[in-house]
Amino acid sequence: WVALNGKVYDLTEFLDRHPGGRMTVMAWAGKDASKFFNGIHQDSWIKQYLRPEAYLGELGIKEAQMSDAFWDSLRQARVHELHEELHYFADPEGAKESAAPELALAGLGVQTERVQARLNTLEARKKAAIEAEDFVKADELKK
Repeated sequence: WVALNGKVYDLTEFLDRHPGGRMTVMAWAGKDASKFFNGIHQDSWIKQYLRPEAYLGELGIKEAQMSDAFWDSLRQARVHELHEELHYFADPEGAKESAAPELALAGLGVQTERVQARLNTLEARKKAAIEAEDFVKADELKK
């Protein structure tokens, strides 16, 4: 799926027909591509090139319907994800058994060259995965 101007579309059947190639669409899979799309396409092209069945619904959630407990669980889940990301980022091999997240975070401010080198390595591995059409690996590296 790709979000375009607040609406979510399943572009699976359009992948092989996209003039820019399937990789252009896959690069935006699971994301809001509105800014990119609007920069080079006309909004009317959505109806012209996609079947009505491709429309999945509106982007977003109705915040008024979410309880405080729900938002608290989302915050806790995000904190857990951030801890895992710090573990992954702090270890050059990407192992989750690295130093405590607090130590990793402290190290980020001190070792900017190491951080940049790690970012460059991850980006290169992600690009290689995309070129090999291993989108699961590319998504994992992106995260």
